[in-house]
Amino acid sequence: MKKLMILAAVLGFVGCTDPDTDPKKLYANEWQLQRVEINDKDVKLPAEAPVLNFTDSLTINGKGGCNLFFGVYKADNKGTITVEPQGMTKMMCPDAEFEDQYIKALGQVNEFEFDKDYLELENEPLDIVLVYRKK
Repeated sequence: MKKLMILAAVLGFVGCTDPDTDPKKLYANEWQLQRVEINDKDVKLPAEAPVLNFTDSLTINGKGGCNLFFGVYKADNKGTITVEPQGMTKMMCPDAEFEDQYIKALGQVNEFEFDKDYLELENEPLDIVLVYRKK
């Protein structure tokens, strides 16, 4: 009986894995945006999917679909992140409204988590969810 209880306890611990929040994985890949959800509504992505790059020197850069952007970020192994977009090119783009919404949402995220080939950025009340795939 004791062996059965120990086995059940071990299996219970194995099944309870912590979320993957290793900040080093942020800059190991280029991330392509797959989905944007704001206030429980999916936002239509532009024709050219945005990309996001993190560096080990705590800077970000990417493309919002048309314009290039850059900024800084901080992340820890507890899954907390702050992203501060700081600048962007100003080309005339057909999806300018999306880019404005996307950059604003990116600046509001405060949590991150990896799930296989995906990176999820979200804010605490979950009214913004950005899902990226390794490119």
